[in-house]
Amino acid sequence: MITSSRFHPYYNKNHKTIDTTTLTPTSSNIKLHFGVEIECVFELIDVFTSYIFLIDFYTQFNDYSSDITNEHIDIQSNLNNAINKFIELINDDEDENDISQNQIYNDLLDIYQDNKNYNDYFLEKLDLITSHHSQFLLDFKEFLNILISIIINKINLIDDIDDKNEYRKIIKTLLIGSGDFFDLFINFSKRFDLTHSKIKIFEPTNFSDFYNSNPSSYLDNIHLLLLSDLSVNCDDKIIYKNIVFSDVLHYKYLLNNCEFLTQVFKTTSELKTTLTTFFDDPIIKNYLFNCSNTSQHIHISFNIDDNNIQPDIYIILAIVFICHHFQNDIFKLFLITRSDNSFCKKLNFNINDYADFTDNYNDNLKLIMKMFFNDNDRYYWLNLVNLYSIDKYPNYIRPYTIEFRIKHGSSDPNELYNVSKLYENIINYAILLSSFIQKTNNIISFHQAISNHIILNNPDYIFHNIILKDIDYYFTDPSSDYVKGLNNLNSILTTSSIYGGKSKIKSSKSLSDIIHKFHNKPIFKINSFGFQFIGYGLDSFIIEKIIDNFKDNIKITSNDVKKYLQSYNIYI
Repeated sequence: MITSSRFHPYYNKNHKTIDTTTLTPTSSNIKLHFGVEIECVFELIDVFTSYIFLIDFYTQFNDYSSDITNEHIDIQSNLNNAINKFIELINDDEDENDISQNQIYNDLLDIYQDNKNYNDYFLEKLDLITSHHSQFLLDFKEFLNILISIIINKINLIDDIDDKNEYRKIIKTLLIGSGDFFDLFINFSKRFDLTHSKIKIFEPTNFSDFYNSNPSSYLDNIHLLLLSDLSVNCDDKIIYKNIVFSDVLHYKYLLNNCEFLTQVFKTTSELKTTLTTFFDDPIIKNYLFNCSNTSQHIHISFNIDDNNIQPDIYIILAIVFICHHFQNDIFKLFLITRSDNSFCKKLNFNINDYADFTDNYNDNLKLIMKMFFNDNDRYYWLNLVNLYSIDKYPNYIRPYTIEFRIKHGSSDPNELYNVSKLYENIINYAILLSSFIQKTNNIISFHQAISNHIILNNPDYIFHNIILKDIDYYFTDPSSDYVKGLNNLNSILTTSSIYGGKSKIKSSKSLSDIIHKFHNKPIFKINSFGFQFIGYGLDSFIIEKIIDNFKDNIKITSNDVKKYLQSYNIYI
């Protein structure tokens, strides 16, 4: 369980939460702030990394002795033995189609079969390398990626923990001695050197510095927190860069589970300017990819005089009504893979006989969730869960935010800017509606009043001139580069059947008992604003991942599960 002392160091002190019961928010005094979660994947082993690996592996890290651990020395002290082990692994693998055409593999296989030494071969190749784009390096990159894939598969198939650790040592070597293979931050930082970049990435253990750091100018710097996300896994998937340039390729050797959190932006223009710095960085531009499982979630807070507020329940209700009314048209603005995705489901309007508000904010929020969301999970394209007050834990100070989850992944800051404008337009329209439509305690009556207003004023006009104010051409005109790219990418993805989904897995008794213990516990994750409440108990997707990870462990404890979840930004 997270204690209040653990919350406070990570909490964004620039966002103070105040009681709004004495305030009457209007469109003129509410300011919106934006935080972005950028889900993406990276090329696991690139050409530059292959070159560095080859040099380091051959010289046994002589130039980097301070970074060597005993495990690295064990593997790298004998190049012949290490390569032999790699070849044996490949020969044991049932599917050699990926590597049978690789020249490096065939060369090493010949040496292996002749029981010769590999040193002369690599020394000769080192002398021949004059460019990072030489054919040898391209082949060597592929060779390393295939080896990693084979070893990971091997680790997943064996039960003995000592055997697993032996193979993990090889993984560490292949990843340039970067420590635990499952440590996303270390692996990323070792292989993608941002030392001289305008991007500053904070370690996951350094939340406090991240939230309290303020770049001297958003024009020159971007501060990011790199965390893992279980849902971002793109092996064997079509990947692409962005929508406008919708070139795709099949590539399965990827660094998965990557999620970058931005700091808080006070305007959409600030968001665009800063993220341009990020996406224009050579490393990010060259190696960042997206697929059907990547997305960009935007969290929005409501603020008065720079204080975070829990917005008026009628503003929230109006946002929900607008999103529900126009959601079919809004979904058409995004990749088709978002329309049938378990992580950004559409809202539903479920007529309820008892639909009257009370004086309790949480009860009213629950009523909205019951009528439009079916359940209280966060996997809808509009997520309200972080608006709940957690009365049982009053010391858990956190900013209230709503989250939009519909956007597909992309490396285009202009696209993110226009999507943020879409969300801003929806909220501003909701604030306007809630200010002049007569409020009633009955949700259905209030819903009907808003519906009548929309119908009376022409839904098509409202959609194109209010919801898409200033961005209509970008999202709807056939001559727009975005629209042309979206249509092209949709036609490719439609034939690929790569939509998100969840499967059902039954847990063992011991795991079931542990998971059940968390049933009534509040669950949190980190976002750009601080800690985000995501509900009580573990959802089905997370439970599935826990079961899959611990299925071979008969001595599982609650702390083991908590540690695993924290490595993927889930806190109990």
